[in-house]
Amino acid sequence: MSNIYRKKIEFSYSDIDLYDNVFPKAIFQAFQDVAGEHADILKCGYEDFKKKDLIWILVRNSYKLLSPLKAYHTYIIETFPVKPELLNFQRDYKIIDKENDETVCVGTSIWVVTNIITRKLVRISTIGGTLSDENFDYSNDINKLPTLRSLPKDVQKTECSLTQKVIFPFLDHNRHMNNTYYSSLVCSVLPLDESNFIEQIQINFEKECMKDDILTLFMEKRDDNFYYIVGYKNDDVISFTSKVSLKNRSNK
Repeated sequence: MSNIYRKKIEFSYSDIDLYDNVFPKAIFQAFQDVAGEHADILKCGYEDFKKKDLIWILVRNSYKLLSPLKAYHTYIIETFPVKPELLNFQRDYKIIDKENDETVCVGTSIWVVTNIITRKLVRISTIGGTLSDENFDYSNDINKLPTLRSLPKDVQKTECSLTQKVIFPFLDHNRHMNNTYYSSLVCSVLPLDESNFIEQIQINFEKECMKDDILTLFMEKRDDNFYYIVGYKNDDVISFTSKVSLKNRSNK
């Protein structure tokens, strides 16, 4: 059983902004889809877990662009699980330019498995499927991105950057706001224009959002051109934190 899953992808017109930058949501959507397909192959996907009252929960997600992505261009996306530690499961990603075999984007994510009845975390070694096989050959081709650590939660709440109600189209099959939509909210509060683009983004998910929850975002620029965003759920519960770096388009 292969520890690396690959497929061809293309980003379409609806995946790019008015300056032709691929939206973070489209990149995270590609990550989510390829991870789900690989999980199905490894017998630990949505339907297999549903029978066991288990679900995957994304805890942290990140990517870094090494070169800007383009619409209507063929890429190879690949994903591979890293050997689990305790209750955390790391899955990494690469997007490779099919034309020249150049890696143009690297990503990493942290997941946990939860029993939907007991709400308790489950060890990877007990979930069943290929990933529980002690002989499974986990990939050594780790992206070596920085470890996805906690992000600051003390962003100044001097001025609200955005207020958003969680609506039906944001929900996934777990009845939570899907992880990809958080990146769209993050984009909404950043000073994006024709001169820059998102080079690197990390989102840490602290508390899931349900339909009709109200998200309030606060943003603060700090050292090294990093922007920190905190999203509060219903005024007082931190739902997510994010760290984003922008790159000048002239230096791309």
